[in-house]
Amino acid sequence: MNSPHGCPVLQMGPLANVLEHYNYWIGIPLLVLGGYFLFVGGQFPEATLFAFTTLAVSLAQLFAVFIFVLPGFIPTWTVLVVYFITFGMGAGLGFGASKWPKIGNFVMGASVGALIGFFLYYMFMAGTVSGSSAK
Repeated sequence: MNSPHGCPVLQMGPLANVLEHYNYWIGIPLLVLGGYFLFVGGQFPEATLFAFTTLAVSLAQLFAVFIFVLPGFIPTWTVLVVYFITFGMGAGLGFGASKWPKIGNFVMGASVGALIGFFLYYMFMAGTVSGSSAK
């Protein structure tokens, strides 16, 4: 195990530092994008599928790379480099989603399904599985 307590520890390393220091600079544009999705997203389905798929895929890859692949001691500037790489990969899938809506609907459904699954897990199963009482 990778901790002195014998428990697996997942850490985001420099990504956690960036998210902590630039939380408003990240959160405000995401709120604006969410407002776009909420109010006018249905009027422009191609742009909405492109933006949602690009964002969902690039952020999922970014978090997965920093949690599961990269070590926690790498420098903070690598977050921007890795984000541009994952953004490019997400934009490629976003372009495909804007051209073929079945891809975009699948990504949107999978993202929302995973989010609901995480909520249900933490609401009902997290205390049971970890053995601690949720207070």
